[in-house]
Amino acid sequence: MAEEKHMVVQEVAMPSIANVTSSIVKPIITGHFELKQSIIHLLHTNGQFMGLPHEDPQQHILNFLEISDTYITNGVTPDYVRITPFPSSLLGKTAKIRSEIVAFRQKVGESLYSAWERFKGLLRDCPHHNQTNIVLAHTFIEGLHHETKIVIDAAAGGQVLEKSFDEIYALLNKFSKSNPDWQGEMGRHTV
Repeated sequence: MAEEKHMVVQEVAMPSIANVTSSIVKPIITGHFELKQSIIHLLHTNGQFMGLPHEDPQQHILNFLEISDTYITNGVTPDYVRITPFPSSLLGKTAKIRSEIVAFRQKVGESLYSAWERFKGLLRDCPHHNQTNIVLAHTFIEGLHHETKIVIDAAAGGQVLEKSFDEIYALLNKFSKSNPDWQGEMGRHTV
């Protein structure tokens, strides 16, 4: 008898921004590790990756490994030492993404769905953005076009920013997915 296979399609939800952290998990160590300012200084002067077109990411990794491998501590694995300062080597790119997060604005003609997905993408690209969930919610809502905010407030049954972060997050996911092409009144008047 032929074996029947069922394929279940399940929507993968974006993890709550409240729990967004680095996807890199540090190994367990037995010793004590303190990130010295000297390593950060070396990375900033010799091994910082800005993400510019002329920069070579492979060369950045080689430089980073050379710098981080000079730091040896008993009870601390080389992987732990490498993982800890790595975000500091990407400060140029991190600064750019952080500024895009805090200055977020819905683009002219951009649907709510596209704006929300773009915002979540920035948060995924920079999980160490150092913003609280309530600040992120306010940043996103305040960055929307006036007409879009009116509709979001109506969908929330009042002022959306009076809701909890989880309620705002769920509302934005639900609303943007049920109306992925809606651009608000701005979309009607753009050329």
